[in-house]
Amino acid sequence: MGKYPPSKFLDEYSRWHWQKAGMFAHLTDIDRIYIEVRNFKPKIITDIKREGDNITVVERVVYEWFERKGIPVFIVQPDYDFKSFKVTRFKDGKINNWSEWEYIEWLQKL
Repeated sequence: MGKYPPSKFLDEYSRWHWQKAGMFAHLTDIDRIYIEVRNFKPKIITDIKREGDNITVVERVVYEWFERKGIPVFIVQPDYDFKSFKVTRFKDGKINNWSEWEYIEWLQKL
């Protein structure tokens, strides 16, 4: 369904998230945009991208909608073995470059 075929990369990220971030770090995927949920409320939105992937017009509209609703949007670019993560806040472009453990800690503290 849709224009994108199944993604081994996103399946691997989902598996990594479950194994590393812990069972309390709930996640759902809405057309490849992930919503981190804590205490039954959306906490942040993450869009997992490869280095060099573009943000589409539709994605930009969706990101801006979430931001207006008070839910921060982050673009997450893991390396190929999920050992380092470039995390960019959509709203202001602030970039963090984290190790796997720094990213896990950030997710767990949400």
